[in-house]
This record gives sequence, C-alpha cells and structure tokens, in this order.
Amino acid sequence: MLIDRLLAATPRITALFAASDSVAALCYRALAVRGLKVGEDISVISGNNDASLIQSLYPSLTTFDIHARELGRLAVQQMATRFSSKEALPDTELTLQPVLVEGESVAGGILMQRTIHCVLSVLAFVATALLTGAAFAEPPDADSYFGESPGEPGFRLLFNGEDLTGWDGRPGCWTARDGAIWSTGKGKGRNWLIRRGLEPADFELRLQFRFEDGNSGVQVRSKDLGDWQVRGYQVEIAEHHKMGLWHHSLMSKADEVENARKHLATAGQRIGIDSSGRRKIIQQFADPVELQETCKDGEWNDLTVIASGPRLIQKINGHVFTDLTDYQDGFAARRGVIALQDHGKGTIAAFRNIRIRVLEEPEGK
Repeated sequence: MLIDRLLAATPRITALFAASDSVAALCYRALAVRGLKVGEDISVISGNNDASLIQSLYPSLTTFDIHARELGRLAVQQMATRFSSKEALPDTELTLQPVLVEGESVAGGILMQRTIHCVLSVLAFVATALLTGAAFAEPPDADSYFGESPGEPGFRLLFNGEDLTGWDGRPGCWTARDGAIWSTGKGKGRNWLIRRGLEPADFELRLQFRFEDGNSGVQVRSKDLGDWQVRGYQVEIAEHHKMGLWHHSLMSKADEVENARKHLATAGQRIGIDSSGRRKIIQQFADPVELQETCKDGEWNDLTVIASGPRLIQKINGHVFTDLTDYQDGFAARRGVIALQDHGKGTIAAFRNIRIRVLEEPEGK
C-alpha cells in the first residue's frame, strides 16, 4: 500500500500531510496497525479542521482551517455567475488566510515557518484554481484496484477474492473466505467495512450479494465518520420483501428532516427530491411485490448501482428496483466512499465479484 512505500523511503519520512481530515483519520489507523505512535514516531497534519471527523482522534490532530464552507460558497457563486453570463469573464482571485489549529499530532519542532509557508502556498493554489473555473479530476489511485474485470471493458476489481486488502473494518466483524467477503455475525452494533483508496463521483458498481440473516447494505457516495461508521446512500440488503430501498444511513429519528430520509425510495419507484427535501413519486414503474420476488434469499444475486449526477439507480438480477434523483440541500452527495454494512446482532451477509467502472463526468456538471 502507499503508506508502506512512504514508510520504507530513504531517508525515512518524519511527517504526513493529509489533504483532508478523513484521510488523516485513515493515517492514524494505518500507523497504529504498524505500531507507530502519532505525535511521537511520526507527525500528521491535515487541511480541513472538520470537527465531526477529528474530535475522536487521539492524540488531537493538528490542522489548517481552510474555511472550506466559505470557499465552497464562493466557488459555487462564481460558477453560477459564469453560467449565467453570455460574455467571457475574467478570472477571479480570492485570498483566504488559513488558520493553524494546533493539536498534539506533531512531534516537537516540526512546525517550522518554512513548513507552514509551503502548506499555505498549496492551499492558496487550490483556492485560486476553484475560483478560476479549473476542473480537477480525482481518479482513484491505480493501486486501489486488483486488475481489470475479465470480459467487462472499463471495469476494475475492488476485491482480490482472497483477503481484505484495500478494505478497512472493525476487527472481528468481517472476514474473507471462499472468494467472498462475509460479515462474521459477531458485530455488537452497526459497523461498516470501508473500501479505501477511492471516493468516486459517477460510476457503475457491480457485485454479487448473498443475504442469510440480520440486516446489511451497500453504501455509495457516503461519508466516513470514523470508528467504521458511514453516513449516506445505502442499498438495503435484507430479506427479499425489504429489497429496493434507497436509505440514508445514520439519520436521527428525533430530527424530522433527517427521519424523512430513512426511506428515500422503495421497490418499483422513480423518486425525485428537490432542494428543500420535498419528495415526489414520479412513477410507480413496477409492482413492488413482483419485483422483490426476483431477489432470492440465501442465494447469490447480482446488484448494479449506477450513479450519475444527482441520479442513483439500483438494479438486482437485471431488474431496475429503484430510481432516485436527489437535490436536497445539505444531504445530496455527488462523491464519497463505498462500504458494506453489518447492522450487528448476528448479521450474516456475503459479497463477491466487486468491480467498478468510473464514468466520465459531463462537462459543466
């Protein structure tokens, strides 16, 4: 893996700069597995200062607050201006002063003025690029794949069929055997097995699943909250009569808006959700019971998830089960992690032949 190559470099690195707090959290785990102590053996610095991601990290993470919300707001504002104007507009420059938020993840003496200057220069470049309309593609790391999927042009393997390399889960909750990833049934509560190394935007994901007991799911375009918890879009994996559900994981029942997203769409529905969260059934295109009967409990089923812009489609055994278009402010996501869920309480589910084709994003999307 990349971190092993970095640690093996000569001279040995003394610090890691993570582009985001979610990546920093991964570094914490990877270093701990390798017996290295953050803040003592190696320093870690990050560039978001997202409290929801870093509050559980120990030792506390040193970050640069890059004012991400303000930067994003201004970037969208600039983009909207460009789209609405018929004339070519000059590039816009913006200077945002990142703020150093000191934690305990940095070994003594590393935060020299030169180091800070270099990091701030990179952040300033990113801010300028966003506001001048430059497009940055974020293709998954080639090392994240296990080769091409035979007979499926453009598809690459996310599971090597042998072990959990590339996947990160709570110890004891997941295992690989007989060419598949299995939940062990030992999980005490909800947890996710997260695919590391990629957070695709538009893609077609294909896999086979086998449900035996409990409750499971396939997560896409989701956010890693740390401690193997994932929030976002989930394809329900359960008894056949529950299949077809698009669910938003880790939504609070106590919050009316969040609770409404527990059932985004169900079997046979084409659903549209506007920016305010208003949900509309555009079409009931199939009888839900007849559709669900095509999914077989205790047997291998084919699942396809297609994500394109605001639209998410799930297909099981060749049948479209649900078609969702989501624009809701604060919840709709266009990029994120892929993960498998174990709901705990004896859940037994398996996944194999996991592969993905990353789609080219349409210009101006």
